[in-house]
Amino acid sequence: MRIHYAGHPAKMFFPAKIAVVSPVVARDPDIGTVFDRGGYVRTRLYLPDAANQIGEVITRSLADAGLQPVLMSEEPANDDLPAGIDFMITSKVEDMRCMQRFMPEEQGSILSAHAQMHFTLSGRGGELYSADESGDASAPSRDTPTNRGSAKIVEPDDAVSTAVTRTIIRLLDDPQFEEALPHRTS
Repeated sequence: MRIHYAGHPAKMFFPAKIAVVSPVVARDPDIGTVFDRGGYVRTRLYLPDAANQIGEVITRSLADAGLQPVLMSEEPANDDLPAGIDFMITSKVEDMRCMQRFMPEEQGSILSAHAQMHFTLSGRGGELYSADESGDASAPSRDTPTNRGSAKIVEPDDAVSTAVTRTIIRLLDDPQFEEALPHRTS
């Protein structure tokens, strides 16, 4: 399984440099199941290299929001920000799951995904923001076409990608997160 960036946040921040530490992923990469029409397990869903894949999505989201992210594999010693870096964001994947169930006959399938992450934003003076955010995706979708982070959800990869992207968009839209970073006024 490979996830991808599924959203397009508007540029809202000034181009501050932000270190993005690869997320901590506490669970094994088994994130869900695809069931056949008879209700039997058809496929197990695995997200190998989850930390790097999710780190790339976070980095892309922050770049689209106007920041200048730099992906790092681990947190710097003593929480010292590297020279030239203004902020650092760390994250932990607390929950990630996906399920697809094929319906009897030709009724299609039900596909859903959920992602929950904890984010911490730090500056040179220490922690500036900390919160849990989550995002969901489903198909057939009850979402409106105007939802940010909406993408056509057909495969489990799409559902997980959309759930992760929506989690990050909720972070970017949180007024306390916005307040902690320099943002555009126009």
